Amino acid sequence: MVTATATKTPGGNARGDNASRKPNAPFQRVNANAVKYHDEKLKDNTFESRVCHVSRVLLDEFLKAL
Repeated sequence: MVTATATKTPGGNARGDNASRKPNAPFQRVNANAVKYHDEKLKDNTFESRVCHVSRVLLDEFLKAL
């Protein structure tokens, strides 16, 4: 039979007092500051920017007819 005993280290964690802790940071797959856009239009990812060019031309023609 194997028994384990836990020993408490004085003053803190089991790794010792020399272990430094880094602050937690949220996970980021891509560094947003390092991104370079091939086309500036790609920066705008809103729904309004996704209307295709043909639809805008047709809409302009429709509005001119009114």
